[in-house]
Amino acid sequence: MQHEIFEEKELALKENNLRGAVKSCFHQDWLVREKKGELIYRDCLDRHLSLFNPQGYLVAKTYYSIGKKSVQKPLNESITFKVSCEYLDGTHITRKITTNKNGNKVIYLNEYEYDDEKRVIREYHFMGEHDGYSQQEFEYRYEYLVTGCKRTIIRQGGTIETETSLLDHKGREIAKSMLAENGEQVWEKSEWDYDDVALTETLYWSEGNFLRKTYDEQGRLVETLSMREGKLYERQYYEYNTESLLLKDIYENEDSFCASGEYFYDEYQNLIRVKHTKQRAEFTEQDERTMVYEYDKRGNWLTKKFYENKKLQEMIKREIEYFE
Repeated sequence: MQHEIFEEKELALKENNLRGAVKSCFHQDWLVREKKGELIYRDCLDRHLSLFNPQGYLVAKTYYSIGKKSVQKPLNESITFKVSCEYLDGTHITRKITTNKNGNKVIYLNEYEYDDEKRVIREYHFMGEHDGYSQQEFEYRYEYLVTGCKRTIIRQGGTIETETSLLDHKGREIAKSMLAENGEQVWEKSEWDYDDVALTETLYWSEGNFLRKTYDEQGRLVETLSMREGKLYERQYYEYNTESLLLKDIYENEDSFCASGEYFYDEYQNLIRVKHTKQRAEFTEQDERTMVYEYDKRGNWLTKKFYENKKLQEMIKREIEYFE
């Protein structure tokens, strides 16, 4: 079983909605409004600079202070914290560290080791004291077996838990459980069922209480079902287009509440319109959000404006630099 690191997905260019050989991207997010044709900046929500390697993975990210007054300061005087990443072969992350603005205090640290098949065999995670959080430290160790993958979790203070996955004859995960050092089960049991077109993952808490997720043959989530005491608690459906972009989702729960969303995209596969509908008994509420973009010659958007019910609410600006 190939263990998948979440950070590898979130660090890639495609997950940042960027195309081509992007070297850097400076991102600014503003609350704005229009008054008599004039654009008025109300407040700054987010500012960060991302640097990428030639393979398209994040190597550094610097966050800056926000708020309308903060943006008047030079960038080098507005740093709040920094993220840096190191890789094996440019794609497999080995180290991700988040520090304060001066770089002398570690906020988060994640380290990864791989075997010759590029499977993770060790993870180390550290969270320093900050914003009221106490220091935490733990590591994962992986052992790949013919019948599955065994992950040992060693937490701060020496507490040990063992998570074991069972594979079928095709190497697909079909069950998982976690046991404490004394042999007691400390995590819900999970089971997977496969057929020719779908994968079903079920997490059991107790008799009649479970969460079931169903995926299609492309690995896309198509349904979640939550049951409590043998009765429907929540259900949600998802529909996609041929590019695996979400087209529609429908949510319903035990109280006969229903909500749905419809999603529309432009030629660059960027979301341009979202329509939400909420229903309960005779009550129906609808709202709509649209996005308008300005693009560069390489198909990356430089400006993104958000309209809610046709009123401008928010705007993101990006400055992009390329390797070539």
